[in-house]
Amino acid sequence: MRIEKDSLGSLPVPDDAYFGIQTVRCAQNYDVTDHTFNELPHVIKAVAEVKMAAALANEEIGALEPEKQRLLCRLVRKSLTVNLLINFR
Repeated sequence: MRIEKDSLGSLPVPDDAYFGIQTVRCAQNYDVTDHTFNELPHVIKAVAEVKMAAALANEEIGALEPEKQRLLCRLVRKSLTVNLLINFR
């Protein structure tokens, strides 16, 4: 486990997780169903594609450095080709 901090404090996050403290807090605060995003891979893909489109658009208008845009797009492409569903519990 790694310890991550935000404005509300610190929480443990699994070492192998691609998510961070905000996801851990959300899972703790909104435990309202037994369903997970693992059951909805098309939703995960759509969110990843929106994030890549946002990175491209923000770089185009100068709101995001080109290096960060390239990194974000590379990570999104990786997430679309590698089975990262274990991170959506």
